[in-house]
Amino acid sequence: MVTIVVIIVCIINIMSFIILLSLFNKNQKKITFDRDKKIVLCNDIKLISLREGSTNFRFIDYIFNNKNKEISISDLEGVVLFGNDINLIKVISNTNLPKEIIRKAFSIKGNTFIFNDNI
Repeated sequence: MVTIVVIIVCIINIMSFIILLSLFNKNQKKITFDRDKKIVLCNDIKLISLREGSTNFRFIDYIFNNKNKEISISDLEGVVLFGNDINLIKVISNTNLPKEIIRKAFSIKGNTFIFNDNI
């Protein structure tokens, strides 16, 4: 009898865990960059359009090629900013991404940041 109760409790715990995991995955959002269409999407919903060759296009292209890596303002100078003296917060806010996306996708510490496309 005790064995049956233990098995039932284990099954209930496993089912609860599976339900909780599926709810977590539904709430997770993915940011993507379609380089050919020059747009940034969140779960297939368009967030912004970019003009090829613009600073924003180069910045978005760079961060998507360096996801989950620490990036410094000096890393961006030669590839994205071309010597322009702009602070990191300004560069990120100039993308016109929604503030909620910026808050969740960018972990900023001083002159460095990490971009995570899973928010």
